[in-house]
Amino acid sequence: FLTIFLFRIGKGFQGVMKRWGFKGQPASHGQTKTHRRPGAISTNVSIQHSSSPGYHLQLISLCFAGLLFVKLGIVWRINTKHDIIYVNGSVPGHTNCLVKV
Repeated sequence: FLTIFLFRIGKGFQGVMKRWGFKGQPASHGQTKTHRRPGAISTNVSIQHSSSPGYHLQLISLCFAGLLFVKLGIVWRINTKHDIIYVNGSVPGHTNCLVKV
């Protein structure tokens, strides 16, 4: 296996659509000013029948910068002439970023 370390770019305070990939509310059918909101954060059905929100809510928050560790499966080929490593799967990061293998 291959472990990749890279430094993630911080994006500041973000909403639920950018941070967690929520799809948002419909654009029409009675929706006003709720298009990028998360929707309901709790249900009225739980073990104790309370409507309090649970733990680990995916709400708006800071997108921090920091190290990201990714494990990849197979190394297909190593090209020493051009310093290229061919791996199975996608390598995160933007173009021309520094990745430590």
